[in-house]
Amino acid sequence: MKIFALDTDMDRLKRRVISAQEREIVTVRFHPFLFIGKVLWEFVLTMVILGVAVWAWTLGAPLLLLSIAVVIAWLVFVFIPIIRAYIDWRFDGIVLTTEKVVIIDQKSIFRQIMQQMNLENIASVGTETQWLNLFKFGQLCFDLKEGTGAKVCFKYVPNADLVSAAISDAVTDFQRRRAYQLSHHGQMPPSPPPR
Repeated sequence: MKIFALDTDMDRLKRRVISAQEREIVTVRFHPFLFIGKVLWEFVLTMVILGVAVWAWTLGAPLLLLSIAVVIAWLVFVFIPIIRAYIDWRFDGIVLTTEKVVIIDQKSIFRQIMQQMNLENIASVGTETQWLNLFKFGQLCFDLKEGTGAKVCFKYVPNADLVSAAISDAVTDFQRRRAYQLSHHGQMPPSPPPR
């Protein structure tokens, strides 16, 4: 389904960024805790809004006016961020191909960001645990080569250590194919078959 900039079909998004000469290695969606953590924060904010409303009511604020203010505040400060958090979790992902890493970041129904990092620009990739490593997710960080940008990190990546290893392997394979191409002055050999 496509609503303005929001595209819920991951396969269609991948077809837009993956050329015929490359193949997909892995696609990673973010861990549900990305959404759960934001919802928990919005629950706390809901309690604060209700607490302020009860306090204002005890001070004599008109109930009708107070109710309208609470509904508007809840819609603006809680409901919309929950919808954004859901979109951010459900429709975002990281796609690794034999040529690049594609970050699909659907911010809302009005904004979509697709960022491509060519494997030749990745200096290293690493991980960092989150939440005491109690859950199977972590932070995935890319160090880009000099002149191409700074460190780029993504939180709540499921099995971040395995994703990091797959990206490192893809970078190594890419560098070997590039070295082969330079040494033989010909075409790069085809990408290796899926493992």
